[in-house]
Amino acid sequence: MKKILFIIVAFFTINIANAQDKVSPVNELRIDAIRAIGLQTLGLSYERIIKQDMGVGATLDVKLAGDSHPNFVFSPYYRFYFFNNQDFGARGLFVELFSSFVKDKAEKETGRDASGTIILENKKFFDVAMGLSLGKKWVHKRNYIFEINGGIGRFLGFDEDNKEAFFPRFNIAVGYRF
Repeated sequence: MKKILFIIVAFFTINIANAQDKVSPVNELRIDAIRAIGLQTLGLSYERIIKQDMGVGATLDVKLAGDSHPNFVFSPYYRFYFFNNQDFGARGLFVELFSSFVKDKAEKETGRDASGTIILENKKFFDVAMGLSLGKKWVHKRNYIFEINGGIGRFLGFDEDNKEAFFPRFNIAVGYRF
């Protein structure tokens, strides 16, 4: 009888321990307010919560107008959440490892004309950056999200037309968890 009772208690203890590690709901969609308002860029993010303290996702930025942001940026990322004491999970302070695939135009000096004026040509380039960012996420009890994130990456130099060495990553985003 004691063995059966022990097995039942052990079974429920393991199930409760495993249930506490699961997060529900597990998907998030966000829109970046800074890029939309200030940089005339549409910034959309998706994140899948793997565990209470980690998630994977991607951000897609498409320039709508202006010259202040690259034409196209796709950034997959992996997040580690810290100081997470809530039952809901995947909120609070986080560290993010990201890579960014960037397509843009850069001015390149192609020579000089007869009067000595520098001739510049717009060249398209594609490069990849790897980096680290820090942020904080707040989740409302009705699953609305507010997030602040900032970091920096380094271009790997795949395209010689890219004259930038670093890639900044900053956002203030609002979204919904489902």
